[in-house]
Amino acid sequence: MFKTRNFRARLWDTSPAVIKQLMKTYDEQQVTIHHRPANPEDFKDHEPNLLLIDPPGLRTKSKKQYPDLSELLAFFKVVENVILWIPRTSQGKGSPSPETKPSLDAKNECLSRGLSVTSVRWSNGIRTCGCRLVYRLPEKAAYALQSAVGDVARLMKWEFEF
Repeated sequence: MFKTRNFRARLWDTSPAVIKQLMKTYDEQQVTIHHRPANPEDFKDHEPNLLLIDPPGLRTKSKKQYPDLSELLAFFKVVENVILWIPRTSQGKGSPSPETKPSLDAKNECLSRGLSVTSVRWSNGIRTCGCRLVYRLPEKAAYALQSAVGDVARLMKWEFEF
């Protein structure tokens, strides 16, 4: 037996190609698409049940247009249930190549704020060698997320840690 649910979503993106794809995929009665980056003010009056943040990356000297980690962590102040995807980066010699200081600093900053962090590494050498999920969720939801990530990582033979 199938149950129907009332689905409402608000989506933000800056890529015209992604926006076009979203508009083709979703019914405009269920989804509002904003052609700009989200900001914490967007959630002051209408807090979502879950906020998923998938930025293009974190700000670096060469990627100044990307958001800074502190800008992304500001969403955790206004929304209760949040999942943030951030890249895990490596550079240098060796296999696996060592993780970059900014990547480790981002992980440690999230942990210092009491947030949960699940890390995955799918490559030993390339610059973006994996990803991190930074989240604050109810215990059962956090466990389900960790289980799903662990299952995918084991299947793909990726390294992972909670």
